[in-house]
Amino acid sequence: MSLAGGIGQPGVWDWIETWGTSLVADRFAYADFITEAAVWTNLPKLAQLSELSRQSGAQWQKLADTALTDEISESKGLKELKLNLNEVRRNGTIDERQAIQSAIREKIKTIADSPERLAIVQNDVFNGMADIVDEIAKIEGDDAGA
Repeated sequence: MSLAGGIGQPGVWDWIETWGTSLVADRFAYADFITEAAVWTNLPKLAQLSELSRQSGAQWQKLADTALTDEISESKGLKELKLNLNEVRRNGTIDERQAIQSAIREKIKTIADSPERLAIVQNDVFNGMADIVDEIAKIEGDDAGA
């Protein structure tokens, strides 16, 4: 399942939840920055943009969770391992990192070896992702905050 990614090749969930400076494609971190900037610059209109970034972040989180659906237990376990790996990258040992990476490889192999389980939810996942991307585009579009 390419949505799950792998070691060395992040999936959709990884890019959104673990590859920036913070979760949800950095939208909440950006919202915090815009909130502070509104105070610093005395431009209260920026607060509206901060709220849009938070709304967008919620949609990005839904996109990540839809891409790696909890409807398949292995996907849920994979997300937990990847979050754990993200934490271990900051605070753990090489041995801990290697053990988690090994568990991730095994989980991805299990998912890849069970295409029939994925087929059951595939249309729901792809349609759900399309709807969420449409919502993100509305929030982040050119006329957002105008």
